[in-house]
Amino acid sequence: ALEDLAAQETRLLRAEDYPAVMQVQQRITPLVESLTGLRAAAGDNARARIAAVCAQRRGSEEWLAVALVRRRDELRQARTTQRRLTLVGPAYGVAADSDQRLRAHG
Repeated sequence: ALEDLAAQETRLLRAEDYPAVMQVQQRITPLVESLTGLRAAAGDNARARIAAVCAQRRGSEEWLAVALVRRRDELRQARTTQRRLTLVGPAYGVAADSDQRLRAHG
């Protein structure tokens, strides 16, 4: 079941379904923390499975960090474009409400 949750987390990240990712993470985090604490007492097979899930989660965390940087950059670019439009728009006869249209779409 834990492996299934970790795989589901990865699929949801790839699909960029962040609310669902958060729900899965809320379910999986306590399990991983508990199992990590029990790893020393577990058998070799169980330790390997726990390590694999932990590695998969680290990969998901790294992927999420990269996606967050990408989204922040996209937001910064959109804000820069919005400021430029606000500055040069009047010179080209663009109405002042274009700023509002850009916000509604972006």
